[in-house]
Amino acid sequence: MGARIIKSFSTIAGLLTVGGVAITVVLIALTMLGGLLRFVMWLWDPLMRLLGL
Repeated sequence: MGARIIKSFSTIAGLLTVGGVAITVVLIALTMLGGLLRFVMWLWDPLMRLLGL
């Protein structure tokens, strides 16, 4: 009986860990994407001026 409870607890802990890692990865990806977007916007104006558009 006790072993089953421990096993379910470890399964839940594993799922929470995987979920936490997935959320962290998504947040990092979104942050990087936001930074990239800001960088492109920052470069866009001088680039357009340089091309004479």
